[in-house]
Amino acid sequence: MARPGRNDTPVSAVARRWGFANATHFSHSFRAAYGVSPSDWRDDRPRPSPGTAGNANC
Repeated sequence: MARPGRNDTPVSAVARRWGFANATHFSHSFRAAYGVSPSDWRDDRPRPSPGTAGNANC
């Protein structure tokens, strides 16, 4: 969910990738662990500036 440019991946797809059969269960587990929903967490992450994605020196 934190990969730059991957905000179009649905939370349900992330849940399936990590072995959750149910996106709702994933969301509840994520909120219990991090105190925020997966989509809110992803929406609040800072976005890299154009030209800095993948540049470790920035």
